[in-house]
Amino acid sequence: SQVLEDADVICATCVGAGGEQLAGISFPVVVLDEGSQCAEPEALIPLTKGACHVVLVGDHFQLPPVVQSQEAAAKGLDLSLFERL
Repeated sequence: SQVLEDADVICATCVGAGGEQLAGISFPVVVLDEGSQCAEPEALIPLTKGACHVVLVGDHFQLPPVVQSQEAAAKGLDLSLFERL
């Protein structure tokens, strides 16, 4: 855990950023790669950990977020934060 606390760069999935191993670690700069494939609730996880600067990288004309529930998709959870912005 000290290694993570001392690291200049930490690479994680959006969901992994909210995991137990990274609890208590803030991310002042977040680079969200493939941002168009990430559902909006997923993208918010690393952004809620102290993000001051955010870079969303992606192409909303390529693959959309994977949402297996038709009900969730119908309620808008198939939209990425990248596309919304």
